[in-house]
Amino acid sequence: MAHCTDAFGRSWNHMSRLLFQPFRFFYWIKMTLLVFVVNGLSSLNIPIRYTEMFKAERLEKLSQQVLNLLPVLLIGFVVLVLFTLLMGFLSCAARMLFYEGVRHGVIYYWETFLKQSIKIVTFFLWNIIAMLLAGLFAMIGLVVIFIFLTLAGGMAFVESSEAPNMTVLVIGVTLLIGFFLFLLILLIFYVVLLDSFVVPLMLVRDQGIFTAWARAIRLALENLWEFLGYVALRIGIGIFFVLVMFVVGLFMGLLTFLLAFPIFGGYPLGIKAALVLSIFLLPVSFAVTLVLLPIPIFQDAFALTFLRRLTGDRSFEPQGLDEPEAESPFSKEFASPPPSYPPTSGPIHFREIPPEPDDSASSSKGETPK
Repeated sequence: MAHCTDAFGRSWNHMSRLLFQPFRFFYWIKMTLLVFVVNGLSSLNIPIRYTEMFKAERLEKLSQQVLNLLPVLLIGFVVLVLFTLLMGFLSCAARMLFYEGVRHGVIYYWETFLKQSIKIVTFFLWNIIAMLLAGLFAMIGLVVIFIFLTLAGGMAFVESSEAPNMTVLVIGVTLLIGFFLFLLILLIFYVVLLDSFVVPLMLVRDQGIFTAWARAIRLALENLWEFLGYVALRIGIGIFFVLVMFVVGLFMGLLTFLLAFPIFGGYPLGIKAALVLSIFLLPVSFAVTLVLLPIPIFQDAFALTFLRRLTGDRSFEPQGLDEPEAESPFSKEFASPPPSYPPTSGPIHFREIPPEPDDSASSSKGETPK
């Protein structure tokens, strides 16, 4: 796993250089905003009294007015769906813009968005389709297991009137646990391939999402042990990030608890109070994301540097730190051919290189310009 460990070490240098050599305040702010959009409001930890939505008197009034409220409910549902889609689209755009910010060391929102707009839309549509298919397959798997348990339990009750067959129950529970473990492993590999291989290939190599997926799977299979090592390291980074976010969640929960009594007079909060407090805590959540910015910067630098090692294409490498290295078996396929220069007897100085002839000086095809 030489490529994996080497990319891990170089990614730390990339992260330090991008954030601290030199320190650029506006780069920090712009990249933090992208991470904030990708993560959403996950760092907020505000308990809500959902039970107040289901009080008996409120449900009774709602049942009486349900026909009158039906148009309002439908409009609210449509608005909620549109808002969810909008946030999903912004999250996909922010994800790609963040990769570009790590790769180039600078980020321009509008110019990058226009340049990568087609890829952003493709990425967004892919996520929606993948989410729907994943939910469908998970539902089918659960239905099959449920049918098996129902039939097996019925057979067990027919054989014995006292209790079901424990062997059948053990097999059913084992199948259920194995099914969820399979889904978890599949989800991990899917997320790593999509986030660390497919998205960079789309951006750097200017490929469509299906071509990028084919190339990503090929790279993973051709470098299986390197890929498994990379997945293991990404899981380790993810566990560390989850622990950090758990501490952040405790901090946000404590802050909410301290603000709930003097301002809102109780804990947990009602719906309206929770919305007000969420808006109030947004700057705090943004500040926490700003402090944790080195972690996502390191993750993306690690992905780009690892692809640089696998493919031999220097365009994957985050800007800077580009020493010579061993040639990859994929370098001929990915890397652009080096430019050729006319032979010379001495060193070349830029002012000695003749300018390119204008198009007007060229004659028709097949003729030599005079």
